[in-house]
This record gives sequence, C-alpha cells and structure tokens, in this order.
Amino acid sequence: MEQNGDIIDMSRPVTVLERDTVYQGAVFSVEDMRLALHARDGGDIVVRRQVMRHAPCVVMLVHDTANDRYLMEREYRAGSDLFAYGLPAGLMDAGEEVMAAALRLPGTSLFGVSIAGAAAHNTGQILAALAVLQTQAPL
Repeated sequence: MEQNGDIIDMSRPVTVLERDTVYQGAVFSVEDMRLALHARDGGDIVVRRQVMRHAPCVVMLVHDTANDRYLMEREYRAGSDLFAYGLPAGLMDAGEEVMAAALRLPGTSLFGVSIAGAAAHNTGQILAALAVLQTQAPL
C-alpha cells in the first residue's frame, strides 16, 4: 500500500480552496477549510479540515532551582467543570510584549523572579510563548 508521502508532492505548498470562519468567540475561532494537496502525478487530493485559532497567549514555567520545585496554580477550567492544576498562563493584551504578559501572570509577581531564559514562537496566527525562569527566593 502506498503511503501519502509517496503520493503527495510535499515540495509544493498546499492550496487553500475555501476558508470560512464558522465560529468566532472571545478566546478562539474555528475555520472550516478545503485544501488541495498536490499529487506527484499532477492531480490534486482535496481534503476538508477544521482549524481552531486561539487568541495570543503566554504560559510560564517558574523553576525554584534551589529546591527543584515548579510554580503551579489551581483555577477553574470550564471545559472540565473542575478546579485543575496547571502552569500560570493567560491571554495577551493587544500590542503587548511576550515577556510583559508573562510577568503579569498571577503568582509570578509573588516571588522574586528573574528571567534566566526565554523563547517565543510565532506559529502563524498563534503566538505561543514559554518563559523559563529562575527564582531568587524559595517558593
């Protein structure tokens, strides 16, 4: 049986045939798309995909290196209808810098936090950020 990698010409970009926003909310939107994957034989394979686009957000990993502990928060999550533990995270304001957004997250200002290293990744419409921190005081 042939694999898709044998049929699809992965050196050619995919063609977007249709793109419709089927849901627009405050935090995310959903697009319904028809895409043409170009085959090596010159034809196209048309597929339909739904893509969720999230508003720009930031997440932080705060590491207490002296005690090898990490900062976690507990908050209500609507999807599970439970209070759950997770990393400090939140939405970014329009025009806000990644590190400014990360440093205003709940919990991060409670400790003497200094940035030891940071990385931001732009994945098209979504800005995902991870800031790795080193605390100046035990958590």
